[in-house]
Amino acid sequence: MPDYSQAEKSKGTLYNEGEKRKSDKAPHFRGFLKVTREQAKQIAAQFKADATRSEYDIRVACWKNQGDNGVYLSLASETMPPDGAPAAAAAPPPPQPKPQEGFDDFEDDIPF
Repeated sequence: MPDYSQAEKSKGTLYNEGEKRKSDKAPHFRGFLKVTREQAKQIAAQFKADATRSEYDIRVACWKNQGDNGVYLSLASETMPPDGAPAAAAAPPPPQPKPQEGFDDFEDDIPF
């Protein structure tokens, strides 16, 4: 079972083409789904992990909304890292200062 806490999420919107449609083959809705850099990395990792893979599923959810310009659909998408991939690492902690051996503030001569 996938670990959904590792899912990378993004959003998009589809707008009703309505009267703009010129034929029955034209789409009813058109818009964009934003793909984040992290999602692109996860998708690439899926293909690198399995060279025989020819496609990848992106989970998509959709909500129907009414706006000033008519009906539109809001989208949300999720991508998952490959199975067994380590969880996204947080920023590494800053390096600890190295102790200075033989340092004594009171014995240094500071010329002013």
